[in-house]
Amino acid sequence: MTNAVCESRNKSWIVVNTCRLRAIQRNKTILNVIVTMLHPANSISLRLQVQKKASGYKPWVIDATFDVCAFLRNPHSNPIGKMAFKQFKEFSSINHLCPYEVCF
Repeated sequence: MTNAVCESRNKSWIVVNTCRLRAIQRNKTILNVIVTMLHPANSISLRLQVQKKASGYKPWVIDATFDVCAFLRNPHSNPIGKMAFKQFKEFSSINHLCPYEVCF
């Protein structure tokens, strides 16, 4: 990975505090994303897109939008989401189903 873009579609609900790629070895890169939820969330969607650089960036293998709440209820419902979630599950603080409450 060489670039990551994390955007909030509604900054009055979600604030992206950190969105950073960091090389930890020659062939390994980590993505660090920290968001702050300003209100309880019952419906969360996530768009995941992997692009290939060839005459500009082009969608490559994955261009998918996930209903995160439905996925957390049934992870087997979406194979691409299951594959992506498996990669970061042990490093995340996603520990329960929706709704996500605001905790300050």
